[in-house]
Amino acid sequence: MLSYNHAYIVEKYNNQLENLFNKRYTFNMNINNEEVKEIKIEEVKNNLYNIKKGTKSYLDSKLLNKDWKCYTKFMHIMSQTINYVKNYYNVTFCTQAYLKCRELLYINHDWLNEKWKRNIKIRILHLCEAPGAFVYAIHDFYQLDTIQECNPFFEWKMNSLNPFIKENELTSFKDESGIMGKFNQNMFYGEDNTGDILNFTNNDIKKLIKNGKYDFITADGSINSNECQDKQELNVLPLIRKEILIALETLNKGGLFIVKMYTFFENETQQLIINLCQMFEKIQVSKPSCSKASNSEVYLICQNFFGEKKIINEEKIISNIIKCSEIFANYQIDAIKMNMDAFDSDLLKSKYAKSYIDSIKLEAINQYCQKIMVPISFKQ
Repeated sequence: MLSYNHAYIVEKYNNQLENLFNKRYTFNMNINNEEVKEIKIEEVKNNLYNIKKGTKSYLDSKLLNKDWKCYTKFMHIMSQTINYVKNYYNVTFCTQAYLKCRELLYINHDWLNEKWKRNIKIRILHLCEAPGAFVYAIHDFYQLDTIQECNPFFEWKMNSLNPFIKENELTSFKDESGIMGKFNQNMFYGEDNTGDILNFTNNDIKKLIKNGKYDFITADGSINSNECQDKQELNVLPLIRKEILIALETLNKGGLFIVKMYTFFENETQQLIINLCQMFEKIQVSKPSCSKASNSEVYLICQNFFGEKKIINEEKIISNIIKCSEIFANYQIDAIKMNMDAFDSDLLKSKYAKSYIDSIKLEAINQYCQKIMVPISFKQ
């Protein structure tokens, strides 16, 4: 039998299943500014940061961080998906990033397919990509049996910190997938050979586009902010700013840009989003199902690059940012509260509760595979 507390947690967990693929927000430039008049972004920020700080302080005071990690791992609704997909679909390099990219490709398939239907061989650039999961995901999504330097459908180039030089020994991803060593000609590390895009110069950008600009750019960079969650947005801001700058300089008109971001509370982040809204026809924020519900990670999907700035009402953009921030902060707060409820009620010690949670996880895997793992064929 489930206890009252555990029944409540299972009900909340089931709500995650219902929202598995619904964590999206599309910027609407016809938004009524009055809709968000009552939302104070500083309050949204404080509500999120306070619950994160409170949780950390509680765990630190009782030296329970290791136990907490067990709970957050168990409560992640897609935690078993990697092993299932890897084994059932025989995926060569299956990681969280791989699964997220598959979902992002699914969301944007109409855009990509439109290019290929017109026999356009698209050029793809992956920024901050190591160890290469997005590259694998794109090849698998379109049923290309092996990764090649070039194929009939797209050309690709990849950037990351260079794992083969001493300066990056402690900071770079290792070449876990083998892709960086095998396809060195597809790698771009910049003039200083570090791969650090923060060091990229105008000459580096010119070299990136010497054979032409790109139709599709991904930017999956991040910085470890586990010890200072309240500073995460500011810590990662220089990296995101540079990713966006490079994308705007190297993207073809009509192009697609996907960039990983976190919260949108700071003025500097909001200004970046305003710039993107002025440069792209459509902006959508998405939190893929395989992204942990308790973290701030989201992806900004920017479709149809104008190639120049358009005049757009900045107040409308800010209203969208405020509304979007509240929606995703509430998703995260609900997930953190649910994890804490599970932790406080010793849910992992209840075989009944664990059984219910596992059955919901299995349904989540089924839904992901039926929706996202359906391959796309160019032969159609």
